[in-house]
Amino acid sequence: MLEKFYVKSRIKCRECDTEFDISRDWQVFCSSKCKLAYNRKYKDTCFYCGERGTQKDHVHPFCARPEHTRKFSQEYVYACGQCNSNLGGQLFEYTIDRIQFLIDKYKKKYKLTAPAVEWEEDELEEMGPAMRKSIKAHMKNRRKQEDRVIFLELRKREIERTLA
Repeated sequence: MLEKFYVKSRIKCRECDTEFDISRDWQVFCSSKCKLAYNRKYKDTCFYCGERGTQKDHVHPFCARPEHTRKFSQEYVYACGQCNSNLGGQLFEYTIDRIQFLIDKYKKKYKLTAPAVEWEEDELEEMGPAMRKSIKAHMKNRRKQEDRVIFLELRKREIERTLA
């Protein structure tokens, strides 16, 4: 289904929107200058989900590189701890595959495909304080994860448009 997007070897740079020929499948910037500018601008934002980016995620995992190339600068983006740890050292051929993996992972982990139970305020008042606090925390976390998946899906569509 997505194969048509990968036939072209030209994509738009994430920073400057100029088209360039990719030399590596995981490449998202046209030059080191654009990579540096993007990372300075979005240092506090996760490339994948939009949360606070606190870690560097190597688009081509560090552990998957040959020993002699590990010292060279590679493509990386800032990511939140959750996205970075979920991706781990797994190899993906394309950035869009990384994003799809995260979407599937979050949907399964937080059971986002199942309908959400919404509690009314008067129903919560009938419960004890510990139960009420637990339910409110669960509802807040679910909304946060739903927002994360929505952001990931928007990011995926954005990348698909640049590849089209």
